Amino acid sequence: MITLANNTMDLNEVNVILHVDDIGMVQPGISAFAKLFRSGKIISGSLMAPCPWFALAVQLQQKLPEADLGLHLTLTSEWAGYRWGPVSTVAKNSGLTDTSGRYFHPCNLDVCEQASIETVTTELNAQIELAQNLGFVPSHLDGHMFTCQQAKFLPVLLDLALEHHIPAVFSRQQLNTLPAKACHHWDKRLKQLGLPVFDSISRLPLNKGEQVLKTFFSHLPPGLHYLYAHPIKPGTELAAITYQAEDRVAEYHALMNFDLGKLADSMNIKLRSFKTLDG
Repeated sequence: MITLANNTMDLNEVNVILHVDDIGMVQPGISAFAKLFRSGKIISGSLMAPCPWFALAVQLQQKLPEADLGLHLTLTSEWAGYRWGPVSTVAKNSGLTDTSGRYFHPCNLDVCEQASIETVTTELNAQIELAQNLGFVPSHLDGHMFTCQQAKFLPVLLDLALEHHIPAVFSRQQLNTLPAKACHHWDKRLKQLGLPVFDSISRLPLNKGEQVLKTFFSHLPPGLHYLYAHPIKPGTELAAITYQAEDRVAEYHALMNFDLGKLADSMNIKLRSFKTLDG
């Protein structure tokens, strides 16, 4: 059972946000988050606005008002047989889409090479606007496949975080990829507004057994850490799309079977949500 720390965050302690990515990519991901939340296994997650199941995913906020739900800002579409594209209206030569002119690139390096900062800014604002039009209020912003956290687009993500006064997910290492002057500027602004910088971003090693998971947790240093997974319930939808479906189903079962709350408590790890980062 997940129990959030109720004290003001102390970066001399180990603080962790456990997070589910990719909600709304497929329907079994939506039902997986709902089950995990109702079972006390997870609290935080983020939704993908360009994906076909997004309209259903936003209903989670009404059904589970205590859930900590953000937007998984999306600029890539990685599966060959299941594609999605921009929410905004873009020209075929915008650099935001592949040769089809309709779908996002499968790789974030292609986005960085071909899409302008202005085009990406327009698209990310359109995703936030779509969410708001559907009545969804995100508690945080993060990026699918870490495209938004690439050095070219990280200032766009930070601007959006400051504009909406909600946390964005990026690491100190990613912030340090910016030129020194820009890094200092953003570090100062984020501190002024009390917005966090994560010390690490890692995928939970849920498929490697409980002992590996315990060892992983025991090696987390003091600071703030973002640990993510992609759980889905069993079903044919994602299995028809990618061989990774089995891994994601296994992550779902591991989260249901492991008591991460008890494990964190035994190691004096403080579990947080984006809603409670300030205690």
